[in-house]
Amino acid sequence: MPPAPPAAPLPVQPVRPPRRVGTFTLGLTLVILGVFVPLALYFGGNAWKLLQFAPVVLLCLGVEILIYAIRFKTEKFRYDGLSIFMVVLITFVTLIGSLIGPPIAHAASYAERLAAERNKAVHTVESAMADARCTGNAYANDYEETRIWTSMNRDVDDIADWPVTVSANLYTVDNTQTPSKEQIAAAFAAIATSCGENGGIRELRLRIQVEEPDAHTEYSVRIAGNPIRPVSTDDMAARLIIRSEPNATTPSTTPATTSGTESSAATEA
Repeated sequence: MPPAPPAAPLPVQPVRPPRRVGTFTLGLTLVILGVFVPLALYFGGNAWKLLQFAPVVLLCLGVEILIYAIRFKTEKFRYDGLSIFMVVLITFVTLIGSLIGPPIAHAASYAERLAAERNKAVHTVESAMADARCTGNAYANDYEETRIWTSMNRDVDDIADWPVTVSANLYTVDNTQTPSKEQIAAAFAAIATSCGENGGIRELRLRIQVEEPDAHTEYSVRIAGNPIRPVSTDDMAARLIIRSEPNATTPSTTPATTSGTESSAATEA
């Protein structure tokens, strides 16, 4: 009896790889970040609040897991551990960025605007010195960095009271290096009055040292105001702080004299 023919081999069903849960959410997260982060960096302000919706990504991940658990009960699926880890990591990093991003952007904008206000204030003082026929060097003093953080709730464009303090060391007054007290008071008053037109100058410090044959005398004044108000020559003469010291090469038994109120840190104009 002839042997039975071999049975035909059964068709091999292709093995479908298990579905990966979390890949779709990771792709969606990257797309959303690619849209929201440039918007926040470009527009700033309220645009940073868009990043505070980062926890919605975790909601999408949970929905994806539920869909696979309900719809594909008969199929194998596995969690994409790397994708899920990346989704959670991106979510927390985005939340932290949404919290620290606005203060950093505000500080950068504030510092840029303050630098412009400081340059404007220095130019104002230099112009006032030229109008008063004085020569010297004007510069802006260091500002208080704490004011950057205390102004967080205010828009930079709405800030008018900038903490600008300008100091000026005068070399000549009325084209002379040895001006009288009256000339100095008149020049200081004219400079202070002109600076009142710039509301960003919070404090003005003026100083000149006069070299005399037997002594050198320093005249200084500090005027504060927001803005600085006009000052008369007589008022300025009363506010002058005068320090006089004999020259080292000149023998003198007269002690150094100081007039004016040195204890006053600033005088409201």
